[in-house]
Amino acid sequence: MITTDKITEIYVIIDDFRKEFATVLEGHVLDQESGPKRRNKPSKLSDSEVMTILIAFHLSGFRNLKHY
Repeated sequence: MITTDKITEIYVIIDDFRKEFATVLEGHVLDQESGPKRRNKPSKLSDSEVMTILIAFHLSGFRNLKHY
């Protein structure tokens, strides 16, 4: 069983990684102006929150995300 403290610890690790990765990635991405236009609708969850949910799902033993 995953405790609340463990979920918080996983989130902090992921968030630290995401921040570090974003700074490294800034100089290596291509401009997206040449491709098709995309909507810029802000999401309600941060990338770190989504990754934490996915990791918790994989550690939970459920077979699909719908039942999780």
